[in-house]
Amino acid sequence: MRFSIAIIVVLAICCAAAPSFAAEPIKIGAFFALSGPAANIGTPTKLVAQMAADKINKEGGINGRPIELIVGDTESDPAKAAVIAITECLAAEWGRSGVRVNVVSPGYTLTPLLQAAIDKGERDVSKIKENSALGRMVSPEEVARAVCFLASEDASAITGVNLPVDCGWLVTPPWHTYGGLRPARR
Repeated sequence: MRFSIAIIVVLAICCAAAPSFAAEPIKIGAFFALSGPAANIGTPTKLVAQMAADKINKEGGINGRPIELIVGDTESDPAKAAVIAITECLAAEWGRSGVRVNVVSPGYTLTPLLQAAIDKGERDVSKIKENSALGRMVSPEEVARAVCFLASEDASAITGVNLPVDCGWLVTPPWHTYGGLRPARR
């Protein structure tokens, strides 16, 4: 498997602010592997999703509407692909009704649980950073900002996308075939 504390898949169905929806919370379905062999991935990523929802709600929600996190238990890799496919399908089906559907896919996110694993020597932070184009891990706040952006009016023309928030994790592996990433340029 490519990721240890890998990808959050948050499916956010963001309705346009209309009087009929004004008092209703925005529902975010979060799909994680909470049982079985992939539970060591799902549990920490659920924590990141809850941190993102809490941050959004602390800032007043989205257009004054709170976020309601709905958690689903799934197997990891097939679930990620399925959520991306569902996102594209729902975006096409609901777009004419003013509903935008997007997904955020974070890479290694420095949660308290990942930090504890690093501190115990269970994760090699240098390897994690080496496999990232930006040479670092994602912060939970960066994930929350991506979700807030996609749910905001600034993203009103964006629907049906998978937004990787991964410090370039997905684009890095092919570079190892050719000697690795270039060092920072000055």
